Amino acid sequence: MKYKRNASSEVREGTSYQSGCSLVDHLSTDIQRIPAPLLQPEYQPIEIEQLIECYFAFFNVETTGLGRDSHIIQLSVSVDSNEEIFNCYIKPGKKISPAASTVTGIQFENGKMYHSNKEVEYSRIQPALQKLFMFLAKLEKVVLVGHNCKSFDIPVLLSAIENNNLFESLNSCQLE
Repeated sequence: MKYKRNASSEVREGTSYQSGCSLVDHLSTDIQRIPAPLLQPEYQPIEIEQLIECYFAFFNVETTGLGRDSHIIQLSVSVDSNEEIFNCYIKPGKKISPAASTVTGIQFENGKMYHSNKEVEYSRIQPALQKLFMFLAKLEKVVLVGHNCKSFDIPVLLSAIENNNLFESLNSCQLE
């Protein structure tokens, strides 16, 4: 079994466990550079004075897995000052991994979605994103705040927006 796993890895990654194996021995001609994402988020500092006029929208994205190529299965936003909440479950575009299901409590079985073993209504990703934009557009100026959002939630969210051609709709939101 271990030999089979190593052989499989070597096909994908090249020789990794062998005498005389080194990183600088030779460069393979089949190595390709992975292109940068088409859309690079801009992170600009915000002045304290600007924040006084803003709504803080605390958001979270739950996904089918723990990698950036995961699909969104839940979008949640809570606005601090007016106690508004947005929550939407989304039909997964791929199987929910056991690890993600353990973390989120979300399962999708036989065409039904469950959160903490209770059936919940869900929609497709495109209408869910459009509802999110309408929710955020009601607020004048919004600062999205989230845990681990720069390295995970925002890239996954932007990927879903890009895959559904919804960047024009995103422009209706006044994000700071």
